[in-house]
Amino acid sequence: MIKLLSFSELERQKWEELLSASPAATFFHTVECAQLWEGSYTFFKSFFLVDVAEDGRYLAGLPFVRARKGLDNYYSMPMGGTGGVVSKQSGLEGGLYAEWLKQAKRPRTERMMVFTEREEPTLIELGFSKKTFSTHVLMLTQDYASRLSRSVRKDIEHARQAGFSLDRLESKEMLAEFFAFSGRRAKKDFYTRRFFENLLGFLVPSHLAVWFCARKNGKLAAYQSCFLFKDKIIFWDTGFDSRFAKDRPGYFLKDRILTWAWENGFKEADFGQTPEGGKGAVEFKERMGGEARTVFEYTYASGLKKKLRSAFEEMWGRV
Repeated sequence: MIKLLSFSELERQKWEELLSASPAATFFHTVECAQLWEGSYTFFKSFFLVDVAEDGRYLAGLPFVRARKGLDNYYSMPMGGTGGVVSKQSGLEGGLYAEWLKQAKRPRTERMMVFTEREEPTLIELGFSKKTFSTHVLMLTQDYASRLSRSVRKDIEHARQAGFSLDRLESKEMLAEFFAFSGRRAKKDFYTRRFFENLLGFLVPSHLAVWFCARKNGKLAAYQSCFLFKDKIIFWDTGFDSRFAKDRPGYFLKDRILTWAWENGFKEADFGQTPEGGKGAVEFKERMGGEARTVFEYTYASGLKKKLRSAFEEMWGRV
């Protein structure tokens, strides 16, 4: 039986058992990730479409969030990460995707998006369009450092000699320092103060995120936040103070984080999805030893509603 559950209705232990058994599970499928969105924005609401066995076990599930700002947009899952169906056995994906479309395809729905690491033919059959992107993954074998390019190893060696120290952002006091950090000025306004407060409050204590900082002479020079799940570490948000740029604080952090991940048993370092036109980002990730992996973006969209939104935004911009 397929059930649509809100965040508060989900039985957490059963969901975690499903994630533990599913090879497709990622950080973005976790309860904490859903909690992060619902707890940070008034217009986000988290849901779980679950295939429930007669004995109550969760056999498969599709986590997603609804963003309601005039029209509704559905994502599984946000952040350009991976979502889609997780299951204990193959063959359950089609029913969940079909039910999701049935539940969400309403007059106010603008689009539905699924980000996944595997191809989903069922979504094409249901009318979704497909785009392919790449992420870059460094396998953390004992000799992983040998796969870094010569120029990266040179920059890392320079950074090691620059006098940086490694710190962890784990307290509200340090979070205040983070918000005042000049390296965040160029960042999008979308990730609000509450979002980062919840990241620190929900994810770090659950060991699903880690937040490293580089300091020099006591001053914050750079930061890097990462998500953690099973044997994978995902590099997410980063920034640095341009006053320290010549000393390569970003390379200092990459080096120390990869060492930390290797020592703590992680097997893969994911440098994240590269957006369209991100040639420079691809080259950097390749220099870091990352091997390209294809990821997929599926979209079900109403062309008319997209035009209406564009017209509204254009008109609103003139006011």
